[in-house]
Amino acid sequence: AIKPAASPADAARAFQAGAGAGIASARDAVIKVYPVDMQQSEMGGVKVTIYSPKQVAPRNRRRVAMMFNSEPVGVILAAIGKMQVVSVQYNPTQPQGSAQIVAVYRELLKTHRPAQIAFIGLSGGCQFGGNTAFWLPSQKLPFPGAIALMTCAGGRIAGDTRTTLNGLDPQLSDYTQFGAARRAGGAPVPPKPGEPQSEILNNGAVPKGFPPS
Repeated sequence: AIKPAASPADAARAFQAGAGAGIASARDAVIKVYPVDMQQSEMGGVKVTIYSPKQVAPRNRRRVAMMFNSEPVGVILAAIGKMQVVSVQYNPTQPQGSAQIVAVYRELLKTHRPAQIAFIGLSGGCQFGGNTAFWLPSQKLPFPGAIALMTCAGGRIAGDTRTTLNGLDPQLSDYTQFGAARRAGGAPVPPKPGEPQSEILNNGAVPKGFPPS
C-alpha cells in the first residue's frame, strides 16, 4: 500500500521529486534525436527551460510556445516546429501554478504580441493551460494566439478512460503513485473568488474571444 501524502501540495512535491530524474533522462535522450539548444533561465521570477531549434523557420521568428508539463515534448516541438519553446517549471497546485504561468506570460508579452504566443499543455499541463487561459480575463490580460489542450483527463474526476484502464495502465490506476497523488487531494475544492479553477471542465461558459484550441 502507498501511504497517502499529508496534503495536495505534499503529494505534488513528492510526485515532482520522484518524476524529476526520469523526466530529465527522457529529455536528454530526446535531445540526442532532436537536437536543440537548451537554456535554463527565469522569467517573472519563475524557472523556465528555453528550447531553441538549430534553425528557426522564418515565419516563426517572432513566435514562441509556452509548454506545460513535458520537457521531451517541448524538445520535439522546438525541433520539428522550428520555433522557440519556453517550458514553464510551475508548481502543480492551484492557484500557485496558474499564477506562475501568468508571470511568465506577462514577461513574454513585453516582447511578443499575444497572437505570437501559444499555450501548449500535456496531461496535467493541459489542465493548467486551459484553466490559466480561462483565468486571463480576470487578470486583465489578453488571450494567447492559440492553445493546444493535449490529453486533459479531468484531474481527480475519473472519466471512462480511467475507469476502464484501472489496473491496466499505471498512470490511470488507483494502486500506483499517480493514484495516491490524486487521492491525497480529496474531492475537488471550489476556488476562492478570483482564483483559477483546478478542473478545466468546471470553468463554465467559454469566454468571448477565447482562442482556437
